Amino acid sequence: MDKKYYFLSGLPRSGTTLLRAILDQNPNVYSEGYSGLCQVMNANYNILNNNAYFTLRMTNKNYVSDDILSEIPKIFYRNTEKNIILDNHKLWTTHQSDHIIKRYMTSEPKIVVTLRPMEQILKSYVKILQMNGRYEESEVKNLLIEDTDPIMVAYKGLIEAMHNDTGQYLFLSYDSLVDDTENTIKRIYEFFEWDYFQHDLNNIIQENMVDDNFVGLVGLHDIRSSISRRVVDVEIDQDILNYCKVLTNRYKDLL
Repeated sequence: MDKKYYFLSGLPRSGTTLLRAILDQNPNVYSEGYSGLCQVMNANYNILNNNAYFTLRMTNKNYVSDDILSEIPKIFYRNTEKNIILDNHKLWTTHQSDHIIKRYMTSEPKIVVTLRPMEQILKSYVKILQMNGRYEESEVKNLLIEDTDPIMVAYKGLIEAMHNDTGQYLFLSYDSLVDDTENTIKRIYEFFEWDYFQHDLNNIIQENMVDDNFVGLVGLHDIRSSISRRVVDVEIDQDILNYCKVLTNRYKDLL
């Protein structure tokens, strides 16, 4: 049976890891903690449409590009027999990723996008840096430089998604996921058009864990077995927080 692809994206520290772990309880769904498929697809798309573009056409191999890109998702998920794939990456919201999904994966994409105020995201990320001994107060503002990873590339993708939305996105706030979890999960099932599955919200286990040691940020993708809020008590310069509010204002109607 052909696999059907669904997508999870959003801003860092906005609940995507928690949401993925909940949905992964469904025995019909396969979802990795944080997938590399989006980056692999985008990288190959860029190579085939830039570096190799003229060579392929000079040698009458222009058809190869579509063949290669269409096969990548099948190869990536060949080790699971489940036919519902929920792929999680923050850059599925970009214009190019949207084009790749529609051309090579599904003509009618459905992408859940999680959101949270930027000031809360920044504080949460700074807390992780502090826990790992990598916090430098003077460098916090660098986390908000345009097009930088991990926060601002995801932010740019969110803005692109807002402007290019033709019904393929379901925007969900972190607050709704934490404070009204059951109804939020039902909204997702309706959006994906899945048969409903009763999830155990008091026994959330993260399968397919991400190795945060690899990037030196232990705890970045940790979740707890039941849903609750962490107290994030960090001090950040008020000018930086004010700039966060300016950024949040661009998507405040979605929160």
